[in-house]
Amino acid sequence: MIRLILGLCLISKVYGKFDPIAFTVSQSTTTFSGAATIPYSDNITIHNAATNIRNGIFTCPRDGIYKFSVFGCSAVSGHFALDLYKRNVSLATLYGHLNGGQVVSGNTVIVQLKVGDTVQVKSKNAATVSLQSSSKENTFSGVQLGSQALYSGDHTVVAFSATSNHHQNVMGNNIVQYHTKLVADGGVLDLFTGVFTVRSSGYYVLHFASTSMQNEELWLDLFVNEDYVCSIYARADFEWASASNSVVLHLSAWDKAGVFSRAGRVSRLYGSADYIFTSFSGTQIVSDEDLNNPDTEPVVIFSVGLSMNATVPSGKPVVFNRVFVDLKRAFNLNTGVFVVPVTGVYEFNYHCLARANSFLSLVLVKTNSWVNGFFHLRNTVHPFSAGNSAVLELTAGETVYVMSDYTYNYLVGATDEVYCTFSGYLLHSSGPIVIG
Repeated sequence: MIRLILGLCLISKVYGKFDPIAFTVSQSTTTFSGAATIPYSDNITIHNAATNIRNGIFTCPRDGIYKFSVFGCSAVSGHFALDLYKRNVSLATLYGHLNGGQVVSGNTVIVQLKVGDTVQVKSKNAATVSLQSSSKENTFSGVQLGSQALYSGDHTVVAFSATSNHHQNVMGNNIVQYHTKLVADGGVLDLFTGVFTVRSSGYYVLHFASTSMQNEELWLDLFVNEDYVCSIYARADFEWASASNSVVLHLSAWDKAGVFSRAGRVSRLYGSADYIFTSFSGTQIVSDEDLNNPDTEPVVIFSVGLSMNATVPSGKPVVFNRVFVDLKRAFNLNTGVFVVPVTGVYEFNYHCLARANSFLSLVLVKTNSWVNGFFHLRNTVHPFSAGNSAVLELTAGETVYVMSDYTYNYLVGATDEVYCTFSGYLLHSSGPIVIG
């Protein structure tokens, strides 16, 4: 039976349990010339034998809708300007540079692909790239979208992704505007208003990112209806500054989500045809209808945030205190550790904001082994942010957490200032739930 959802992006035929194309690769070589494809020579995860990524170029093996995330970290006083390309069209941009310091930048978009389409990350023309080489900060991830709970028959993928290619001065309490849709979403995101309207109740992952104009501030808040969710903040004296965040929420039909400038502040966002920094994307992980089906495969989702300042010593996990979602009660608020309840492949996203004149050095840990991370040094009077993501194949009982990798990380948070988040969800199960 075909389920009709207003605002659907794609109807795809699935035989057997949905097993997505999924990967995370990283880059340890530090210097590239302009117009070079970043080769991403280090594999973190390549899931599914059909996944085809070689020398940094992903070649689509299966029609569908895909989400791509890219994160970069500059060397001290280094520089990078990177574009995520679909074939020869730039989808989104990352930029990082700071005299005497290091910066992290990331972006996430969703796009529809056909078999043979290519996606890659390239440096800007005539722009030499100088990246940090340790801790696998420079990553490229891709995931084919589709609920693994919908294991047979026809199903829909509900997703949206929009970007801005113009400068914006967004007054306090005003919504960010977008100009280009990267996927046909049937109107769930209105370019005129900047509002995403939910048409099918369920659990959604949302991503937003932007870059400030030079020597200016951006302070953006994600709202659902009238409810505050989380924020991004960026400013650097005499430079451009970037920030991003991700969260998983349960949304009901006709809920409305949008990204607004902080009340009482003006967010000055950089954008042009060649520099596409501002983005807003989201996709449904699982619908309520499928979640309530007794034959549904296991669904594991958690998303947490930090709503207070926190000092995290080296070797200790970040202990988050705000729960957005924890379906399997697998995230321990007392320890900051996610215990894997179901064997399978998962996607994780994590972001943090640190106080001025400090380090921000965090790593994603899988059962005592580093996966990736970020190292951010900024000697300025402004707070600064960083993030990363990863696809991981995990066995039930393993643990995943975000750990401090410096003497102390001074993280920023408040009730209405949630910059630090950690989210994960099951893409495909391949084993039973742990009994115990």
